[in-house]
Amino acid sequence: MSDLIPTSPSTTLKRLRDTAGNTSVPPPHAFKQPSDAPSLQQLEAILQNDPANFQAWFHKGLRHKQQHQSQLALQCFNQALTINPSDEATLIECGNVLFELEQFEFALAHHEFALQLNPASLPALHSKCLALNRLGRHQEALHSADQMLTYSPTFVPALLCQGSLLHTLGHHQEALASYQQVLQLGQADALLYLNLANLFLDMLALDLASDCYQQALLLEPDNPTLHWNMALFQLLIGDYAQGWRLYESGKNAPHLPRGRRRDCAQPMWTGEQSLDGKRILLYAEQGLGDTIQFVRYAQLVADLGAQVIIEAPASLLPLLGSLGPQFELITAGTAYQAYDYHCSLMSLPFVFNTELQTIPQHTPYLFAAPDKVSSIQIADPEKLRVGLVWSGSTTHQKDRYRSIPLAQFADLLTLDASFHCLQTEVRDTDLACLAEFPQISLHQATLHDFTDTAALIATLDLVISVDTSVAHLAGAMHKPVWILLPNPPDFRWMLTREDSPWYPSARLFRAQAQVRAQAQDWTTVMASVKQALAEKIKEKSKH
Repeated sequence: MSDLIPTSPSTTLKRLRDTAGNTSVPPPHAFKQPSDAPSLQQLEAILQNDPANFQAWFHKGLRHKQQHQSQLALQCFNQALTINPSDEATLIECGNVLFELEQFEFALAHHEFALQLNPASLPALHSKCLALNRLGRHQEALHSADQMLTYSPTFVPALLCQGSLLHTLGHHQEALASYQQVLQLGQADALLYLNLANLFLDMLALDLASDCYQQALLLEPDNPTLHWNMALFQLLIGDYAQGWRLYESGKNAPHLPRGRRRDCAQPMWTGEQSLDGKRILLYAEQGLGDTIQFVRYAQLVADLGAQVIIEAPASLLPLLGSLGPQFELITAGTAYQAYDYHCSLMSLPFVFNTELQTIPQHTPYLFAAPDKVSSIQIADPEKLRVGLVWSGSTTHQKDRYRSIPLAQFADLLTLDASFHCLQTEVRDTDLACLAEFPQISLHQATLHDFTDTAALIATLDLVISVDTSVAHLAGAMHKPVWILLPNPPDFRWMLTREDSPWYPSARLFRAQAQVRAQAQDWTTVMASVKQALAEKIKEKSKH
């Protein structure tokens, strides 16, 4: 499941917000606008006669914030602070609007200033906690949650924050204890049950997770964030019929957990309209691996008689050119409008009513350029040629679970094979270790884009990778690929299979079924991979 983005400082406790499933923290105990506060028109009239009226600027900011006009609200709060720079409420509300505008450092600065004025301010501490969390400073955010509970031990938003952050940091039993305190206070709502569900999922208590998702939906049946999280759970357990339908709710959940949503004047293709002779834009909305996985549907759309335009990140376009000349490729972020319909690549499984038995398995659908393949010289060509990817992006929210320290590959590298690094970047923590493994051939100098990576993969016998875009690329090329997965994994790999219905050439190696802590235990996985690789080397030696 993908992590939830913390809820906005300006929302109520019932409003949820997420990205791409784990925990969510509640909104702060914000300063409320009085029900008898003047209207915008009245406030503007007051300011015409008295431009230095602090209260008018403050309440005008609240009005704009209430109407989700964040930039206008920010201007008003800044005007109020010009008049009275030390007003606690205005500092907090200004910081909250900056949070909404995703200017988290500036938001944090406003909350810090408010806390200098009043160290026991629960609204300021709560908003500070949210900002720190969004900045990835989870331990500091947890300290803010603890401070709130020092001042108010039964403050439910603080308990929810504490539970969320403990979950994020891998302290699952402690997170559960925080949530249980909320239950004991009789303050359970949809947010609590959602957080409990995602916690139980990471603890591999699937029945409890399912029960909590259902309870959250009973409380708020129309909440798209709940539908989104339920979708990820259903897809993970293989219920594609319900999963893909609920997955569409990610388009409507606050802050678009599904990723980039393209603004299009043309209608979305839902599968009901004829595409014969029409032009349709299929656009990427999520990561590189997602695009590689779901671009397979482009051919199914073309088979319906459409001219297909694929919009994707520039880094992928040269590779996607191998799909064939029938597809028009454009770079994401342009204002391209010459089409009749549009559809996100991630919506195509829903449009095509995809179930496990009907997943398009026509691999390979991406190919290496022959001239690039012929230019690659591989050392020890007689040995089994193995590509390695042990870590992904450090900014990925699940990085500490899916990436593996290179040192844990030490036993594997004692085998008599030709090893090749498929990563374009190596972390500082792995550089010293890499120097101890001269048997790994490095190719960073020649891996300029995905076409270079594809060419290198084409020369190999096997790819061993953690869950990254390279694993998807190897699978899309129908290259044998062993994918090393945490437990629980991302939804697309499901829970128990050793194969993948998405990539017939893939073999899945899963971490042991254990409660996740601060890091994943890869010991058993690496032992299994070593044994399997030894067998593959032995097979090659016979030929």
